Parts: sequence; structure tokens; C-alpha cells
Amino acid sequence: MTPFEVANGLDLPPDYLNTFMADLQEELTKLDWFSQILRPGEKAAPENLPTLKLTGVITHFRKGSIAAALGGIMAGAAGKTDLDAQVTLSDGASGEKFTEEVLYAQVPRATIGGKSTHPTVVLAKQITKLIKKKGQNLSPPSTSPAAQPSPAAPPTAP
Repeated sequence: MTPFEVANGLDLPPDYLNTFMADLQEELTKLDWFSQILRPGEKAAPENLPTLKLTGVITHFRKGSIAAALGGIMAGAAGKTDLDAQVTLSDGASGEKFTEEVLYAQVPRATIGGKSTHPTVVLAKQITKLIKKKGQNLSPPSTSPAAQPSPAAPPTAP
């Protein structure tokens, strides 16, 4: 799993990217599909296992307004925090893309009498939903059916 990139000119606080990568690691682990989740610098999985490469670019960030969220000062989504990313799932060995999608995380900045989910958690959960949705089709067309990843024989995620 490589750290996501941040689009040029995007004013994303450094802690957001670190928090997002930790949240993504946690959500991928919860998914329980991968025998290994590799971070940069870690040893690659054995060659006989299929690998899934997850890459992405944070494309949009807007910090919501607490005043708007709590006081209703502005209409619409002013109180919400937005965090969007272009996510690519590809074969770890060949680099062939399985899918590329833009995912959107929009959550309230704060709520009265409750807690708001951090947008990094929402985005990480959307990525695991994408993996589950595309799971049975995460094999390049040139790969034999025996090599296709399945919940019984999950790929590793570099």
C-alpha cells in the first residue's frame, strides 16, 4: 500500500494524509481479504500469490465550518468537510488497471449532541466497499480463472 498522493495546489493538512493512511490500513485489515497488507519498504508477497496494488490521489479537500454546522449560519454543505480521491486498483505484478474511480467523502464537521465521523474514515470505508464490489473481477482478462482472487484465496495488497 503506497501513500496516496495529494493533487498539486491542494491545501490538505499533513495530519489528514497520515490519518487517512492509518484509517485505510485499519479498514483493509477489517476486510479480512488479504493475507498481507504491505507498506512501502516491506518485503513483497510470495510470487505465487496474486497481488492487488492500491494507489490514489487526494483530489479535493474542503474543511467545513463549525459555525455553519452548529448554528445553521450558511445553507447547504457549508458545515461539511469534503475529502475526495481518485482511487486505482491494479494488478501488483503487471500494473494492469482493474478499475479507477473517484470516491467522495462528505461528513458533518460537528453535530449537536453527538460525534461526527472523520472524513478519512469515511473515505477508507468507501475504498473497502469498492474492493468488495469489484472483488470477483479483480483479475486481468489475460489471467486464468484459477489465478483469480476470491474471498477464499484473497490477494495481498502492496
